[in-house]
Amino acid sequence: MKLTIITVCLNAADTIDKTLKSIISQSFKNIELIIFDGKSEDNTVDIIKKYKDNIAFFQSAKDDGVYDAMNRALEKASGDYVLFFNAGDTFCSEDVLENAMKVISENADYDFVFGWSKCIDKNAVCTRTDKYDNYKNKTFFADNNICHQAIFYKRSLFSNDKYDTQNFKIYADWDFNVRCVKLKKAKMLPLNFEICNFLTGGISTNMQNSKIFEAERRLILKKYFKIRYFLYQIDRFMLKTFKSIYLPLRNIFIK
Repeated sequence: MKLTIITVCLNAADTIDKTLKSIISQSFKNIELIIFDGKSEDNTVDIIKKYKDNIAFFQSAKDDGVYDAMNRALEKASGDYVLFFNAGDTFCSEDVLENAMKVISENADYDFVFGWSKCIDKNAVCTRTDKYDNYKNKTFFADNNICHQAIFYKRSLFSNDKYDTQNFKIYADWDFNVRCVKLKKAKMLPLNFEICNFLTGGISTNMQNSKIFEAERRLILKKYFKIRYFLYQIDRFMLKTFKSIYLPLRNIFIK
């Protein structure tokens, strides 16, 4: 069974080397590594070229953002499963893929296989570990997403379907995950062990994008969770109109 790993990057000279080393050092070797660089202006490309013997396809060209690059890379993928692993991300151990692919090969009817993700800051300190224990809850994806660096997607999930780059700049992976689970009825299989060290600080964790976060999360609720969206709208109205009265009550309710 072959695994396609897709890495997209831009001006990632400080982080791309450790990511590629982490991929190449895996004990599992049936990997198709595809790298799409967004026309970096630092020496990212020079670093990538050091690993050319381990790369199935590489392209450095302008794109319309991370999800556009991921969509383009998917067109080159031929693995049975796909894992997205971007600059700065590393595996938690050298046998992660061997352990994961063993489970997957024994459960090949599952479409959406995921493990735990560790959030790592720029000092390599783990700030939290996400285990996604409540994934079976029908409204899990209304409030949560699973880190795509910890998800092994059956490649067929992307047949005639890609990331929505028109409506989502930050949460296109969240939107796609909900689509897989709610609309495609993808069979989910949890791997109860750590997969990745996810480097925080990128576009998806930068709080300067909080307005975009909120708008895209609102759209996800509107598209897939109608009741939650209705309650969300009421909550926003109450906070805006009756904040001093509503907020203390809201805090008690949330607790």
